[in-house]
Amino acid sequence: MVIEPTKVGIGVTCTVCGGVKDPVGRSLMFSGCNRDCKGYRYDPKPGDLFPGETDADFGYPSCSHATRPMTAEEIAKWKEKEASDAE
Repeated sequence: MVIEPTKVGIGVTCTVCGGVKDPVGRSLMFSGCNRDCKGYRYDPKPGDLFPGETDADFGYPSCSHATRPMTAEEIAKWKEKEASDAE
């Protein structure tokens, strides 16, 4: 079952180290800010999604931190990509 996306992850910058925060529970090697930084849990809070990743790509319900609603144009592009990938 394909879940239609409704929101997309955005990068949030740590006010302590200045790095972009990794999503909660998910990290990249060599990333800017992770749970080891004392500013990681302060506002702005990190979310579940990497910047540009949709909640449909993630595959699980995601929190509202560090996300924004997807535009109708972004959803249409996502649907086109899904259709072309299915072929």
